[in-house]
Amino acid sequence: MTDATLPSLPPLGRLFGDAFAHWGAHQRQFWKFTIPVALLLAAVPYFMLRGWIPQVLPWVQSGVRAFVDILILYQWFNYALYDDWSVRRGRLLQQKKFPWGAFLSAGFVAFWVLHFAFSYGLLSAWRQSHMAAPMAVQLAIVPLKEIVLAIVFGGFMLYLPAKVAGLSWGPGEAWRQADGLRGRLIGVTVLWAILSLAALTVVDEFTWYVGSSTFSAGLPSEREIVLLDFISSVAGIVTDFAMYYLLAFIVARLFVARTGWTPRAL
Repeated sequence: MTDATLPSLPPLGRLFGDAFAHWGAHQRQFWKFTIPVALLLAAVPYFMLRGWIPQVLPWVQSGVRAFVDILILYQWFNYALYDDWSVRRGRLLQQKKFPWGAFLSAGFVAFWVLHFAFSYGLLSAWRQSHMAAPMAVQLAIVPLKEIVLAIVFGGFMLYLPAKVAGLSWGPGEAWRQADGLRGRLIGVTVLWAILSLAALTVVDEFTWYVGSSTFSAGLPSEREIVLLDFISSVAGIVTDFAMYYLLAFIVARLFVARTGWTPRAL
């Protein structure tokens, strides 16, 4: 299918606006899922520091976070494709028909492994190279890593909604099905990565600015610094999850336009 035969799609600005509107209409579901996960992820480093849980290597932490990111995207795609997902999920669980296999399939695990390998591998290669570089370049490594990931995985993004919809696509088939739409998918993913980085920076700076204004007179105590760092981590994770919601909605819209898919009645 070429761009000429694809249904007319709204411009990117309209897609992002519709995504914000959809997110606003599903606040209860978003916060119910996001808050417990964000608190847990932010607390793990402190649990390890205090010896409450075993220390794990950085690559293990990166792998777990990559897995959580993919899981979050999978969850948000369900809400993007099924307006009644909360009700549908309950009925599927009662009927013992919940599609666990969609998330645990070999293709989905492969997608996660590739995401982790690119994410951790790019940073590890940079850190182990010991290359001398200006501070500006060093500060740009993480943003560049996110943009590279967006470019690499943008063309495969139809894979996730396809698994949610119950289609038997692998990552390769998702790439082929994106013919005529791949450039738009990559563009959306790269733009999303840039907006996500900007949002995370703003949230982090705002959190520390507001938090530091509440410090008692003089230098902040260690407890105040730890508490503010924890709040900043939670705020960053929540921002990440909100941006993932926007990405899931936009890619789901493109998936429906590409396939003409509609949800089946239970």
